[in-house]
Amino acid sequence: MAIDVISFAVMRNHIHLLLAIRPEIVGCWSDREVAERRMAVLPRKRKRGRNSVTPAGDQYAIELAAVLASPKCLANARRDLSNLGFFHRLLKEPCARIWNKADGVTGHFWEGRFKSPRVLDVEGLIQVANYIELNEVHACAAVSIPSSLWTSASTQWRRLCLALQESLGTVDMDTTSMVLRLRQIPWDPVFPCRTTPHEPAREELDEANAAPPQLRSVCAALGRDCFTPSLVEYLEVMHHTGARARPDKRGCILVDEPPPMESAMFAMLHAVAPAMNIDSSAAAAHFGERLTAAIAALITVSHRDFGYACMRGTCYGSAESIRREAARRGCRWLWTGLVPPMAA
Repeated sequence: MAIDVISFAVMRNHIHLLLAIRPEIVGCWSDREVAERRMAVLPRKRKRGRNSVTPAGDQYAIELAAVLASPKCLANARRDLSNLGFFHRLLKEPCARIWNKADGVTGHFWEGRFKSPRVLDVEGLIQVANYIELNEVHACAAVSIPSSLWTSASTQWRRLCLALQESLGTVDMDTTSMVLRLRQIPWDPVFPCRTTPHEPAREELDEANAAPPQLRSVCAALGRDCFTPSLVEYLEVMHHTGARARPDKRGCILVDEPPPMESAMFAMLHAVAPAMNIDSSAAAAHFGERLTAAIAALITVSHRDFGYACMRGTCYGSAESIRREAARRGCRWLWTGLVPPMAA
C-alpha cells in the first residue's frame, strides 16, 4: 500500500501509528500495478485454495483481467491503496481473528473504531512521533530509547547504530568528518511504502530493493520542505522530552541513561572492537572529547523548540496551522482541547 509508517507503539491494550498516506504515489502506478497490488493485499484466499490457484495460474490471470476491464474496480483499487480505513481493516481484522481464536472467544476484539487526528505541520509531526515512541517510557515499561523494544524508537536507534558501524568504524576519524557523516543520516519513516513494481510470485520483496523513504516529501505536503531534522537531532529531541517528568505520566527516561548518540557510539565501538583488535573501553576514552564536541556541533534542533508542546501530545502544531485546517474544513474555528478556539 502507498502508506508510510513513520512511528508506531504496541502497548498492552492499544496501538499507536503515525501514518502518511501517499495518493500521489498511487497516481503514478499503472493500472496493472494497481490491480496486482490490490489483489495481493486482499486476495480471495478461500476461492483460490479450493481451486488450487497460484499467482502464476490461469485463474489469477482471469481475475486480473476482470479488474483491469472494469473502470469502477480500478478506481476503487486506487482509492483503497492509500485509504486509512482500508489499511486499518487489513491490520486489525487478522489480529482480531488470531487473538479471538487463541482466547477461545468470539465477537469484537477492538474496543472501537480507530481515531485519526490530522497532523498539521512539521512541529506537530515531531511532537506526535515523540509522544508515540515514548509510550513505553511513560508507562514504566522501558527506561530509555534503546530499551523501548515495542516502539519504533528502538528501531530508529538501531538504524543510527548500524550507520555508525558502517561509516565510523575507525578511531582515526576527526570530529569534522564525524559530524558531516552523522548529519547525512536522515530521519525516515520506520516502514516506508515500497514503490518498486509488485511481483505476484513473491510475497516479500528484498529490503535492498525497497524504494528510499520519502519523509522529505511528507514534510513538503505539510508545507515545510525546507526543514527535516536528521536522525540524531530527532532522537536527541526525543531523549530530552522523555527525560522530563510529567505529572500525568508514571515514568520518564532515567537521569543516568546516556543520550542516544552517546549510547549508539558505545554500542558501535563494542561491535567493531573485536574486528579491529582494540579495547572498546580504551577506544571509548579516546573518543570522549571528540564525542562531546561532535554532539555539540551536530545538534541544531533544540529540544526546547518541541518538548513543551509535546508534554500534552498535541498533533495540531502552530496556531497558523490550526487556522489553515479550520479554513480547509469550512469551520470558523477548530477546537484542539489544548488552546483557545482559533478564528478562521
